[in-house]
Amino acid sequence: MFKSKSLALMVLTAVSLGFGERMRAADSASPKGAASAPLFPDRVIAKGKGVEVKSSDLEEAFLSLKANKAANGQSVPIDAEPEIEKQLLDRMIATQLFLARATPADRTIGNETAKKFMADSRQQSSSEEAFKRQLVALGLTLPQFEKQITEQAIVKAVIDRELKAKEMIGPDEIKKFYDQNPKYFQQPEQVKVAQIQFNTRNLSAEETERKRAEAKKVLDRANAGEDFSKLVKEFSEDELSKPNDGQFTIIRGQLPIEFESAAFTLKTNQISDLIRTSYGYHIIKLIEKTPPQQAELVKVQDRIRDTLLQEAVQKRLPDYVEKLKKEADVQIVTNP
Repeated sequence: MFKSKSLALMVLTAVSLGFGERMRAADSASPKGAASAPLFPDRVIAKGKGVEVKSSDLEEAFLSLKANKAANGQSVPIDAEPEIEKQLLDRMIATQLFLARATPADRTIGNETAKKFMADSRQQSSSEEAFKRQLVALGLTLPQFEKQITEQAIVKAVIDRELKAKEMIGPDEIKKFYDQNPKYFQQPEQVKVAQIQFNTRNLSAEETERKRAEAKKVLDRANAGEDFSKLVKEFSEDELSKPNDGQFTIIRGQLPIEFESAAFTLKTNQISDLIRTSYGYHIIKLIEKTPPQQAELVKVQDRIRDTLLQEAVQKRLPDYVEKLKKEADVQIVTNP
């Protein structure tokens, strides 16, 4: 089955090529005999038990943030730079503190989560080369991206174990959120259809015409009352929906307009005429139409619980990080 047109690439956020690495690369390209020392000394600006952040680390993070914003057509105002650097430093310290507390189980969970994220990111790209080009646009190498994603996933595993697992969200809280936020749970109109697809991509005009003629004969058989699911199994060339008797559910905006226009105007059990899209010819049968409605509480309660848990963790997180800083005796070095 064709993919949704609304499918978008996951936002890729990770550290860019570091300032220290840029300086070393420049040094290696210098003429023999040139000074190899960096232009500015790389000093420790934050330290504690299990924590060490150098000026080059902060520079890398700042360059990363600027690269990500530039990739989205944004910039960092000069007057905002000091506050942004402070926030980045706090985040880097917190990351090191949580990584230091990671158990083997946390690291296993984090590694698996990161692998899945990487696989999903690649799948959302049209090709491996396209995926790498997006990283290059952000100033990233693949190892840097993988390292950053893995660290973030491990940190999340630690936070889930040490904070999220200790929060309790009861049924009354879930019901209250559901009642007070009905707009979050509105489901758009959707239809469940079955289709027989005849692929015509990369076919010549003559081959396409033969495919159309074949599809027309199958349409005549469907209109004559033959079992639609049997026709799907015999003729459909959509390998994704075919094992499910050609059936799938859609909402508006997911598929080509020609397909949707037919699907949403059919009556239950009605069969369409031949529908032509960029993928080929389709015969559509409407199985079920569901009007816009509010999702039942039982179907969204897990999602509400996760949202409330996340909010509770975010409220506790700043104080918890401060506690870890004190335990690790983290010091910010303000002088060179």
